[in-house]
Amino acid sequence: MRAQNFTTDTLVTVALLRQPPRLMMKSSRSVLAAFFLLFALALPGLSLAAVPFAQAESDLKPDPGARYGTLPNGVRYVVRPNQEPKDRASLRFVVEAGALEETEDQRGLAHFLEHMAFNGSTHYPDGDELIKYFQRLGMNFGGDTNASTSFDRTQYLLELPDTKPATVAEGLRVFSDFAGSLLLKQPAIDKERGIILSEKRTRDSVDYRTEIASYNFAFDGSLLPKRFPIGETEVIQQSQRDRFVDFYDTWYRPELISLVVVGDIDAAAVEQQIIGTFTPLKARAPARPKPDLGQLNLSATEGTSVFYHYESEAPGTSIAIGTVMPY
Repeated sequence: MRAQNFTTDTLVTVALLRQPPRLMMKSSRSVLAAFFLLFALALPGLSLAAVPFAQAESDLKPDPGARYGTLPNGVRYVVRPNQEPKDRASLRFVVEAGALEETEDQRGLAHFLEHMAFNGSTHYPDGDELIKYFQRLGMNFGGDTNASTSFDRTQYLLELPDTKPATVAEGLRVFSDFAGSLLLKQPAIDKERGIILSEKRTRDSVDYRTEIASYNFAFDGSLLPKRFPIGETEVIQQSQRDRFVDFYDTWYRPELISLVVVGDIDAAAVEQQIIGTFTPLKARAPARPKPDLGQLNLSATEGTSVFYHYESEAPGTSIAIGTVMPY
């Protein structure tokens, strides 16, 4: 879709949802966030791989305490010293690819792959070995280390218990394995299917079903409603290793990867660690164009469009009025 298609009319939507007001508020925020995501991704000529740091196109000066850099292979990083809390550091590893990058037979694999990152890589061939490493450091799996997948990105986090050079180096090595050295063994994939399906069943709630219905209404004609990160049951149940490898090698590529390290650190030293760890990273497959996000159905722009969604389990009714304007 292209943002300039919204040139003259304003789309007014009325939503009648039988569900608690607080649930509607959460759903509305999610839809609004997705709306801006869709238009950000849809700007003509925009490629996430080519987006520079924000300050490169702004008159606002960046924080002088932060060190920004881009490696020759395209990996971007930000290192920021912060002395509180003392002797702690937060690491983030972001891949600018998520559910929107999936093909039709990969629906759910971006999220599934996020799980597989903890199930075997070059330096941690057994997923249990990685968990035991975290535990030896006193890290809580799920609290100090976690991950999430959204429409347009996948993010991994580590909260390190100390900032010794060896600890930081190990954290960066974990991320380096995530970036280019996942094993994706078929037995591990088969073992993880039940966990993903259980997560999918857990999400099946009034709020979630309403959110899906809202997306289908607000973004009719676009790819967004067809790419909820949890995916499709059939894909989760049947996908073999080759589908995972295709997504992993195509989208976990240097120019789509960013690193952030913030903590009680020597920024110059950590920067050198990042350079040494991630400079060897190379793309493992040809680049693939970003997906066509579709074309929003604008047939209702001349007047009021009404959306009604009924949930028998919801204890209340909410009414909302929203306006879509040119971006």
